[in-house]
Amino acid sequence: MDITMERKWYRQSASRITVVAHFFGVLAIILMLVWLLHFRGGIDLDSDVPARVFNVHPFLMLFGFIFFAGEAMMAYKTVAAQRFVQKLIHTAIHLGAITLGIVGIHAAFKYHKQQQLTNMYTLHSWLGLSTFILYGIQLYMCSGCLGCVHFGWHGKQ
Repeated sequence: MDITMERKWYRQSASRITVVAHFFGVLAIILMLVWLLHFRGGIDLDSDVPARVFNVHPFLMLFGFIFFAGEAMMAYKTVAAQRFVQKLIHTAIHLGAITLGIVGIHAAFKYHKQQQLTNMYTLHSWLGLSTFILYGIQLYMCSGCLGCVHFGWHGKQ
């Protein structure tokens, strides 16, 4: 069996699915922005209004962390380039996701400080931070440590 034909078929079928995933991801972001801007008073990390500071958290968790992480996973199917370029784009999008996620978590802690609330008092807080830490460990292990070893020993693939 010809491997190029098999891969070509897989890429074509994956592209239809990724179009649907992109559509629902963008739709979720639009709905989140409408909710935050129209019904919750806006988004502003440097505001003196605690509600606006808190609104940064759900937006960046959805857009920065969930949407970007999904885009990074789909980068292998949506970016038509050499494997090495796909890996670089995949890693760059993951780094963007974790950066925006850090800012989103910072917004939650800043809101708690402004409201004089204790941090990490709900199951949501503990599960969210644990998930984020595991994501960071995975990103470090795959991109940083093992990625350098892989590229160093096997060359650009």
